[in-house]
Amino acid sequence: MSFAIYTNMRFLFRSLLLLWGSVLCLTDGPRISAILTGQSQSFSLFLAVAWVSMMVSILLRFFPSRTESMGAQREHGENYRPRASVDREKLAAAIRRSNRDALKALAFWLALNALVGWLYVARKISAAILLLISLFYNLADLICIKFFCPFQRWIMSNRCCTTCRIYNWDHMMIHTPALLIPHPAAIPLWLGSALLALRWEWRWYRYPERFLELTNESLACAACRHPGSCQSCVRKKKKAT
Repeated sequence: MSFAIYTNMRFLFRSLLLLWGSVLCLTDGPRISAILTGQSQSFSLFLAVAWVSMMVSILLRFFPSRTESMGAQREHGENYRPRASVDREKLAAAIRRSNRDALKALAFWLALNALVGWLYVARKISAAILLLISLFYNLADLICIKFFCPFQRWIMSNRCCTTCRIYNWDHMMIHTPALLIPHPAAIPLWLGSALLALRWEWRWYRYPERFLELTNESLACAACRHPGSCQSCVRKKKKAT
């Protein structure tokens, strides 16, 4: 299966999941909130489908995949193709710049979700709305890949997803609201997401050469496994025409 087909299938599924959740929050929000907060033991097909799909997505990310973007897969050693020569000073500067970008992205995300957390603690929004926000993040993750990424354009200025410093933070960011949901099913979501992000960071500090186009030929446009699928490719095509 090609990356484009795989991404489009996920985009459609996540869109339908968000739509389903939105309808339920409007028509059956109190029951959904009661289930999420442990006040009700009733079964919800929607919550079961949402949880299984998100958990499967997390588990799949732990393993190498040909259908995933190189942005996610470059942490694995088999995707590292070292360049013939590297200027060590340029490498050190690239690492520092990437770390600064990651800290800026983290600060933005914490500020945004601090607002979400305050709204929940102040009882301005319900647990069902928290879940809906998480489902929106779930879809926004693919919007960033397919259409527009505010982190890329306004905060980090990376070329495309392939060189994104925080690519495998995505599940941790998606499930940030789950930290406030007092349900046992939320634990494996944020725990699995945190493990993915921690492994990513450990490999970044242990093998930074895998993550940078400066040192890894696999990240160059010429080596792209999915040409034409990222925003950078789309912009180049528009300029060419």
